Amino acid sequence: GFGSRQRAALEGLLPQAAPAVPVGSVHAPRLVTMLRACLASISPLGARRVVSFGLARPPVTTFSGGAAPLLPWAFRNIQTHVAPVVRTALCQARVGALPGLVGRCFGARWLFAGSAGLAAYLFQKRQSMATCEVKCENSAVCAAVPTPAVGDSIKSREGFLRRLFGLLSALLSWSFMISIWVGALALPLVLLAAVVAQQWQWAGVLVGLFLWPHLLPISALPYTRDFLFASMKHWQGPPGTCRFLDLSGEEGCSEPEPEPAPGPGSAKSGKARQMYCYHPHGILSVGALMLLEQVPDLRCCGGPFLYHCSPLFRFGMDGLLGVKFGSVRPADLHGYMKKGETPLMLVPGGFHEATISCPGHERVFLKNRKGFVKYALRYGYDLVPVYTIGESDLAANVQGGWGWRFFLNNLGIPAVLPWGCAWLPLFPRRGVELVTAVGPAVKMPKIERPTNEEVSEHHARYVKEVQKLYERMKVGTASEGRKLEVW
Repeated sequence: GFGSRQRAALEGLLPQAAPAVPVGSVHAPRLVTMLRACLASISPLGARRVVSFGLARPPVTTFSGGAAPLLPWAFRNIQTHVAPVVRTALCQARVGALPGLVGRCFGARWLFAGSAGLAAYLFQKRQSMATCEVKCENSAVCAAVPTPAVGDSIKSREGFLRRLFGLLSALLSWSFMISIWVGALALPLVLLAAVVAQQWQWAGVLVGLFLWPHLLPISALPYTRDFLFASMKHWQGPPGTCRFLDLSGEEGCSEPEPEPAPGPGSAKSGKARQMYCYHPHGILSVGALMLLEQVPDLRCCGGPFLYHCSPLFRFGMDGLLGVKFGSVRPADLHGYMKKGETPLMLVPGGFHEATISCPGHERVFLKNRKGFVKYALRYGYDLVPVYTIGESDLAANVQGGWGWRFFLNNLGIPAVLPWGCAWLPLFPRRGVELVTAVGPAVKMPKIERPTNEEVSEHHARYVKEVQKLYERMKVGTASEGRKLEVW
């Protein structure tokens, strides 16, 4: 319950929160009176008062019997009296008051985010370039895994102001990208709320926004791509914290297994068709952004919901990052592959792989994911494994409850409960070394109607190549002592 001092303070705010202007058929003073009555009903003194204007009396006179009997009474009064008033107020509220409210909310948010980012910089100032150096004792593996020259010379060129401005730009970039993610998920709910409230003008504007990416091409904005990619990498740490290794031309540390000869149609105009398969999904797929930066002509195929029903996400990918975004819906994949579009990129593990993400573990969700192999066989696409070490360490994720969480994943709902940076939970953790490696392509024959046995055979070949790539690139990293778990 509220104390008398807190209750008096809250009651003093109510007249300012609701000015005496008519809202539909219900006046604001009556709304204030109702809110006061609701406030009184949950205070120790309010249980002995008679609630006015038709609200039912609580079924108990004191709180000694517990709060359970109050729940049906509260729901009944909210549904009967409070809900119509709130619905009418929301439907007929003045739009002119929204900019000031939004400005105050975002101002407080940016103040908090800036303070948290500065605190993160000061606390993690001790992060040295030693975490970015690869310490390798196996000369054969070192020769196969090139390491960029990262040392004190690079660190010395970054002074205090440069690192501070880099941190602020990273904070801005990640805030923008995460806002796009949240907006992409919330915009359909806003459209549904506009339809329920019968706000047809707003509903029409939102429908037009949803149709915009499908009717008009989204052009990439100049200079935003390089700025966003550089800023997001700077959030992880000084130069060298995020590395990209191209091992596609290497033969690996062990004797390569003989591969079937590609059939006719596996190449078009002398250019092999390739499908990049990224692992692991993680929470934010930061390594996938590094891959898209290095291979700008990739078509990134994501969830059908993000492609067809999230115009804000499409604008962020196509307009800001300059990425060709696509969908993994079967009809869309068939369309890309029939035209011979290459290279393509997808995340075979999907939301299931994001759900099992856990710091300290390297996991891929591949045991029962064979659909991408079937597509590759049908259209003659080579599979290129891509792996990022450190992706799973960017955010903590609640473990367990796999049954109902995988059920939500099957419905297209990401069942993740992440906590990234300590001060900004939706941001990735800072100071985590990220190493993204592109492995040799797994050659695939073209089989127009592959059988289940053929799909399983080539799926096993691909899983083996992913494991080999991981074993080659983990030396000298934080995952050197971890075993790749295949779920």
